[in-house]
Amino acid sequence: MLALLAGLYRSGRRRLAGRLLVAFLATGLLEYLLKQFLPVPPIPRGSVRAEDFVPLATLEHPYPYPSGHAIRSTILLGTVYLLSKNTFLRAGIALLLLGLLTSRVYLGAHWASDVVGGALLGAAAVLWAFGKEVRR
Repeated sequence: MLALLAGLYRSGRRRLAGRLLVAFLATGLLEYLLKQFLPVPPIPRGSVRAEDFVPLATLEHPYPYPSGHAIRSTILLGTVYLLSKNTFLRAGIALLLLGLLTSRVYLGAHWASDVVGGALLGAAAVLWAFGKEVRR
């Protein structure tokens, strides 16, 4: 995300870079607050397929909604999708995002509703950031 923001800034699209940064930070804060205070039943431990994986750093939340991976991936890949003019690249980005979102449910990391909610929140952030860009 930092590389994308730096590239936009250097190419003269400073307003878009700033709006994307605000959207990214705002969705991160909203994700944190929802995971702290919105009671959603967690995934049962026995249904998690990726239990052997141990990340370098982890932050435990009491509730799983929304999926942070879905939010951040949708913002990053959605931005690249909208900036790209290449049809094949756009198709590849859409497939990559769909695969990533599906993997969160398949691996048992999130309920489908967590992933859909995160993707919708990320899409709303991208649409807000690009709102003035698209109208020009």
